[in-house]
Amino acid sequence: MILPLTRLALPVTLFVSLNACATTFPPSYISTQLADYRYPDPFSIHSKADVAALQSAKWDFSFDLYQDGKKKMTVDNCQALIAALKKGMKGEDDPSNQHIFGTDLNCRVNEELLKLGEAQGSFVRGLPLDESFARLAPAALGMQISNEDKAKAKSAKSWNAFSQIKKVDKINDHEAVFYDGSGGIQHLSVLATGDYNGDGIEDLVVNLNNSVEGGSFDASYAFILTRRSKNAPLELLKVFKSRDW
Repeated sequence: MILPLTRLALPVTLFVSLNACATTFPPSYISTQLADYRYPDPFSIHSKADVAALQSAKWDFSFDLYQDGKKKMTVDNCQALIAALKKGMKGEDDPSNQHIFGTDLNCRVNEELLKLGEAQGSFVRGLPLDESFARLAPAALGMQISNEDKAKAKSAKSWNAFSQIKKVDKINDHEAVFYDGSGGIQHLSVLATGDYNGDGIEDLVVNLNNSVEGGSFDASYAFILTRRSKNAPLELLKVFKSRDW
């Protein structure tokens, strides 16, 4: 009578052990990138609640917003800025708008971070920010100024294949500056990781600030990237860019 019971117990024991060893990946946020110079007090961001609080937190500056040539309001936080721009308000002039719409981009990306969930597996954690990252990343991350650049990016197999990255200066584990063969300078910052699209695989959220050596060009984008296996390249899930004004 004992033997059958022992045989039945063995699979149950193995099942429990496997589940006990299962690893999950909750969303992870890089506080130094999300709670940056805009805020007078430092933020520690560990949860969705912290990200949500960031959206209503006051900056240490404010924007005057106009509509039909008349000043309508002053905003000093992300929630107010996003709501005002949806109503068609903007700054008084182009220099003001460059700052306003750049800040709005950061605010909108923070909103998307609230959608990050727990992942069951990850192939993006621990990726080094070096030339190998540029070889894995899609060509969409490359600096695209002209229509010719945009056409080339569509057929290029990777960021490195499109941009021909020549040098990478690593700032820390979450930031690096990539220099391409045509004078482009791209400052990449990792903002967060988490499951964005609900497939159980951890995704990567990054910001890119683009400029040109000796030039005045400046543009910022954010990307949500995924990687489906350890031998797979990074794929683009979503791109965010500044609104037109």
